[in-house]
Amino acid sequence: MTDPQAGDATTFFAPPHPGTLLRSTFRAMADAAEHRLQSAGINLSQWLALKLIAQRQRVCVRDISDELEMDPGAVTRLLDRLEQRDLVQRSRSTIDRRVVDVAITPGGTKLVCDAEETLSALWAEAFAGWTETDRTNLAQLLGRLNEAFRPS
Repeated sequence: MTDPQAGDATTFFAPPHPGTLLRSTFRAMADAAEHRLQSAGINLSQWLALKLIAQRQRVCVRDISDELEMDPGAVTRLLDRLEQRDLVQRSRSTIDRRVVDVAITPGGTKLVCDAEETLSALWAEAFAGWTETDRTNLAQLLGRLNEAFRPS
């Protein structure tokens, strides 16, 4: 018989397994965000890219690819769509002509602000009825779990 204190996940957790719950929760969050962002005419990947570009003011395509864990070709196609809508602007780096920098436009900045309000409302609805203690405990537990999986 396996000792649950020894860390055997097959006996330590009653179904459903935390990994299954986390994946299911992530998928539900992503689906809900996608649905809400449709009103702005963007999808979740585009929103994440826009938010990253807005935070950094100017970022290269490779950094977007790395940060969002997307194939560089997929990032290029995503940026094509955002640039067509005048939400971002691409230019060659003045330091290294092989590098393409991306900057957010005023229209992109406005969309980021609007989408943040939309997604904040989604989070408020999701946590309606939760106490501050519940929210704090969730954040602490997820933080601990996150740290447990980081390489030491």
